This record gives sequence, C-alpha cells and structure tokens, in this order.
Amino acid sequence: MSIDDQQGTDYAIVAIPIAGFVQPSLFIDMMTSCATQTLFLPGAGGSASFWKPVADLAGLDGVFFGWPGLGDEPANPQVNGLDDLVDMVLDHVREPVNIVAQSMGGLIAIRLALARPMMVKRLVLVVTSGGVPVADLGGSDWRADYFAAYPGAASWIAHPTEDLSDRIPSIDAAALLIWGDNDPISPIAVGERLSALFPNAQLCVIPGADHDLAQTHAEIVANMIERHLSAAM
Repeated sequence: MSIDDQQGTDYAIVAIPIAGFVQPSLFIDMMTSCATQTLFLPGAGGSASFWKPVADLAGLDGVFFGWPGLGDEPANPQVNGLDDLVDMVLDHVREPVNIVAQSMGGLIAIRLALARPMMVKRLVLVVTSGGVPVADLGGSDWRADYFAAYPGAASWIAHPTEDLSDRIPSIDAAALLIWGDNDPISPIAVGERLSALFPNAQLCVIPGADHDLAQTHAEIVANMIERHLSAAM
C-alpha cells in the first residue's frame, strides 16, 4: 500500500518489497540538484556519517552534523547540552532549509522549526522523541544501554527534556514521520502523538523495523525522504 493510496487514515503501512562553530565531525556537500539545502541531524550516537548512506541512495547532498561529546565524537568545551547543539545548527539556518533527523536529532529539528518558523520548509523525523513524553507512551528507558555502548558520552544527554506538545501545533512545515512497528525506544504511539500535533504531517510505518531502521531499511527510508523533499521543489 503506497503513501499516496492512503485516504482518511492516520498513517501508511509501507509494504517492503522482497528482493557558530564548525566541529571537525561536520562535513558539507555543496547542493547541486535542489535549491533548498538539507540539514541531516543524527541521534544520540552523534556521528556525522550516520545519514550519508541514506542521503546517497536518495541522491541528496547537504550539511551533515555530528554532535560533540556524544557517541564516540570528541567533546567540545563549548557544547554542554542540547541548547548548544540547537545553537550550532542555527548558525547554518540562514536561508530556507529542509531537515532530516534521527531520534534525538528530531528534538533538535523541532526546536529549530520553533525558533525559525519561516526558515524550515520540510521536516523528516525518524523514530524521534520529538519533545513529547515518550515514557508515558510506552517507550523504554534507553540510557543504561546507551552508556554501556558509549561510556565516554556526555552525561547531559540523559537529562530530562522539555515537553513541547503545546508548541508543536504552531509548526507549519510539512512533516514526514517515519517509524518502525518494532521499536521499543520510540514506539508507534509516539509517532501517532506527533502526527496528531503537527498541522501538516504524515506518519509512515515500516513493518518489522526497529529504532535503527535508517540503517536496516536504508533504501525504503531514502525513497520516502526523496519523495517528501522533492514535493517541496
């Protein structure tokens, strides 16, 4: 069942065919085929290379951010919390942009859309918390596993975040929400809540996909993103 076939439903189930400062971890590809620049934001893993495989499959260039002090990324004394990451990305929002964001990066994307409402054209939010109370919606606690995988990561990543539920309805940017139905960290209920809060959103669910669906289902995710962003051209 394709995205375009959905009418009067909350989300589409996607059938899977069988077959200011620039961190060292930030690299930029110059845009050639799209007038609107795309910003790629990773999750708490922090790697600037996270979105490159999907972007390559989708034929997209843009700005790929890494998060200092998170995952295996080296720390920066100027980055001591999410506010600093938001400011880091805001330095690159000087003209209209599209934003593609994974997990924690989706929270940053939403804060950017709230801070610069006229500058964010389209959003792609993938298995994100998005500033809603994930635990209340059945999400599991990821922190112990995260710090076991990244013992050197900054402790501030585990701090509570602001509930943006009351502010999200003011975001006009068209949002594509991509979820898996087997994600314990950000279950479908989170995507459904965000879909209800955004004035212009579409939730697409990939059967069997987990929190790492941007890696395990890269081609499907790339196709969804390409279609969503090309609709803005």
